[in-house]
Amino acid sequence: MPTSVGAPLGNTLFDVSVADAGVGKTTSTTNQPTLRLILAANQLLMDSLIGSIPLLVRAASDGNNSTSSESTSGSQYGYTPSEHIAIIFLVLFGLSTALHAAQAVYFRLWWLLPTAVLCGLGELIGWSGRLWSSQSPLLGTPFEMQISSIIIAPTPLLAASFIIFARVIRRMGSEYAVLPGRWYGLFFVPCDLIALVIQGVGGGIASAATTVDGANKGAKIMLGGIGFQFVVIVIFIALLADFVIRYRLGKPWRQSALEKSTIVSESESATTIAPSTPTSGSQRTHTRLTFILAALAFSSTTLFIRSVYRLIELNGGWTGRIIRTQVYFAVLDGGMVTLAMWTWNVVHPGVFLVDRAVVSEEGKAEKGEVDVVAESAPKKRKCCSGTKTKCGSGC
Repeated sequence: MPTSVGAPLGNTLFDVSVADAGVGKTTSTTNQPTLRLILAANQLLMDSLIGSIPLLVRAASDGNNSTSSESTSGSQYGYTPSEHIAIIFLVLFGLSTALHAAQAVYFRLWWLLPTAVLCGLGELIGWSGRLWSSQSPLLGTPFEMQISSIIIAPTPLLAASFIIFARVIRRMGSEYAVLPGRWYGLFFVPCDLIALVIQGVGGGIASAATTVDGANKGAKIMLGGIGFQFVVIVIFIALLADFVIRYRLGKPWRQSALEKSTIVSESESATTIAPSTPTSGSQRTHTRLTFILAALAFSSTTLFIRSVYRLIELNGGWTGRIIRTQVYFAVLDGGMVTLAMWTWNVVHPGVFLVDRAVVSEEGKAEKGEVDVVAESAPKKRKCCSGTKTKCGSGC
């Protein structure tokens, strides 16, 4: 049942601290040549994925054009699903899901299991149904499999974007965001679950329907869930754009924690400590976070395009031209979700968000937990946690 997705998410989704248990101790410091190698491999992989889109378009178009009226007269698709397209997406989603699972375990980012990995499993179930339908287009069971699975599968992946953005805010400065980082998880993840439940209920009703009216009722419910999710995505993109613009222009919404601590220290003592100069570690961190923001923008855009397509498709009904054209579904649904999933394989949070180099160099936190304030805060505030005989008057 779709509603069971909420259980494994747990409170870990709302924990926006940068570290996951022990992540800083499991791997060695990443040097600059290694980063360049990763980026080159990432670029090659993304180019190959994007370059495969014309192949999908041609294959899906051929599938529509070569479908005989005899084979589709009783098919609920309006066409015979392409076997080649189904196999391509099964391979792409299978590889991405397996890689996400391995990366989640390796980097100990457990929240990726009920988000990115769950999305991949849902897509695999849905595209398995379409592969089955390519052999038996008149059977109802594979059609019902793919309706619910493919409609709700990207929803957990969207939750991953919310969590990643919350952690980026913590690293780059919550003063540039409308809300503190924790609130993004508390607001957007429940909204994502609501959309998931609505879409799942609609998909279940449509799958179990024995009449056109029943199927249309399920489609309207799914349309409501997609519409709600579309609004959430628009709000999220707007907040993401606002954060990036304000960060680039240096125009925060409010005073940072570091500035507040500096004011307090100046009022307590005549001695002031200047902020630390940028280090090579902080520069690497900035570069990595820039890649994360670019990945967030790209993945959110692909899911936005997919939501627009789904809104138009379901609004046209089960007999509309959009829903009965395979090439639209292959590119605007399967293709967009594939790009979104592989984006986080390539720009993985374990590499680009949790900077173990800074953790190793600065020694500011345990278990990889570092944020902007902790990196640049005056050292005298840390020594206050010790004895006065050791700290002296610096506290």
